[in-house]
Amino acid sequence: MYRIAVVVTAAVIVAQLAVSVACGQEQTEDTRRNSLEAGAWAIQFQITEEIGLKPFNGMMISLKRHLSEGSAVRLGVNLNLNYDDTEWTDENTPADTLRYVSRSTQKQNGQSVELDLMYMGYPNVRAPVNFFWGTGPLIEYSRGHRESERVATALTETFTQTDESSSHSWEAGVLGAAGIEWFATKAISFHAEYRARASYRTSEVEQSSMYDSESHVSTTADRTSWQFSAVNVILGLSVYF
Repeated sequence: MYRIAVVVTAAVIVAQLAVSVACGQEQTEDTRRNSLEAGAWAIQFQITEEIGLKPFNGMMISLKRHLSEGSAVRLGVNLNLNYDDTEWTDENTPADTLRYVSRSTQKQNGQSVELDLMYMGYPNVRAPVNFFWGTGPLIEYSRGHRESERVATALTETFTQTDESSSHSWEAGVLGAAGIEWFATKAISFHAEYRARASYRTSEVEQSSMYDSESHVSTTADRTSWQFSAVNVILGLSVYF
């Protein structure tokens, strides 16, 4: 379905080009039907496989600001927060009537923030279909914390196990994009772009376990990695204001 959307968008762009050539029209400053001008703002959405809209490139918000006709900056911001507090009880009564009961609780939370800033260039703002390119930095930070406790009772004995873990990670790198943008109206455009990113990631995970407040085990793991990722095509819609 997503490929169909790409084909449809490409067909619309080709049709627009054909009409422009057939009519022999030359765009001028007065007849140019786009908002590629200094001071223009745009909010962007991504077109999904179901021909719906969602945040652009997975970001919570994506905003573009034109510095001039042929240059702009685009900011993407994503923020995630989660919290979970769960409690459950297991009860087992074997055939010999010895009773075994365990009660478990778990709490976990996590936060992450991701920012990317891209400088974008438009070589020919008077073309029927506008080619653009872009590059810039990205940064992401995330953390998580989890606590769990299990209390088990068998006959008259009680066993307690407590586990705790914390994680922190940083990621920094660069991203690049190249694509085309076609204006359906002066304030609404459709665009398709290839995106790629390369980044360096470092993370630390600390874990500890305690049994009946006596036996204690703790570990710390550090990890670093280089990552490169690319996507085929992202279809988007921009609303200028």
